[in-house]
Parts: sequence; C-alpha cells; structure tokens
Amino acid sequence: MTEMGVKLDAVAATAVVAGYIIQNRISEMWEVFENMKDKGIVFTRKSYLIFVKELTKVSGTTDIFKVLNEMKASKMFIGNDI
Repeated sequence: MTEMGVKLDAVAATAVVAGYIIQNRISEMWEVFENMKDKGIVFTRKSYLIFVKELTKVSGTTDIFKVLNEMKASKMFIGNDI
C-alpha cells in the first residue's frame, strides 16, 4: 500500500499492529509499531486499549506493561477502563 502512495492513518495502523498480535507474532508487532511511530503515526487511546486487550490473549505481562509504558510516554491518559 505504501509503495503506491497510500498513507496509513491511526485506524489502519492499529489494525495492522493488532493483526500481528492476533497471529502471535509479537516481536514483529514491536518492529511494525516502532516503524509506524517513526513514520509519524500517532496512535490513539483506543489503539493502545486494543493492543492491551489482544496482548492479554497471547502474551505475558511484559508486553502489556511495555504498551502501557508507551502509552504513558506519549502523554496518553490511562483510565480505569483497561
């Protein structure tokens, strides 16, 4: 898609990252996540909540805390609905 000039927004990027999580490809997910951030994608609060929700199904607490730390570093509010 990006080769054809199509730019991803936060919604599409969230779907891509969540897809990697669902497939239990966590190390690749982190590569894609960092790549998206480097390209200027700003993930939303809902994006981070989706990542946490999907990670609880396939990964350990280390990855979940890493997402929460990313969320905190981006000055995103972490509420009680996680």
